[in-house]
Amino acid sequence: MNLHRARYAIGLLVLLGHFSAIGTYLYLVSAKFPQPEITMFLDGVAALTPFTLLYATVFYRYVVANPTASQAAVQAPMGWGPFLIQFFLVAMFIVALHVVMLFGFNNIASFGGLNNIPMALAGVDSVFAVFVSMTFSTLFPLEWEASRTKRPDQAAKPDPVT
Repeated sequence: MNLHRARYAIGLLVLLGHFSAIGTYLYLVSAKFPQPEITMFLDGVAALTPFTLLYATVFYRYVVANPTASQAAVQAPMGWGPFLIQFFLVAMFIVALHVVMLFGFNNIASFGGLNNIPMALAGVDSVFAVFVSMTFSTLFPLEWEASRTKRPDQAAKPDPVT
């Protein structure tokens, strides 16, 4: 496994998983309620969207800034162990979102009503945010942005030694 493939595998898993969760929530609301109100849709989307936008922005920014795979990223090895652990944690996160939704919609009375489903989704997002954020900050560092945004007069000066 190389770093380039790991970035795309985990980035696409998070991106597609989040959009799948939003789509699943919208579908379940429309399937369970004959005449749903707009707020029924918006509550779940509002719970899922902040993290979706955060992870999608980081991944998409990296993809746009690196339209071709750099030789360093293709040649940089990533051990299967670290990759599988990160991939597994991200996959558990996506599965947990879907399980909470399916359980909540299938047991809506014991779950305390529709309003508690977005709260549970936000809780799952919050619990896994630490792990997914650590994975993303490692795989998608913003070093490339810092090197491209240096002002020309600072680029020639060496960094001060501390």
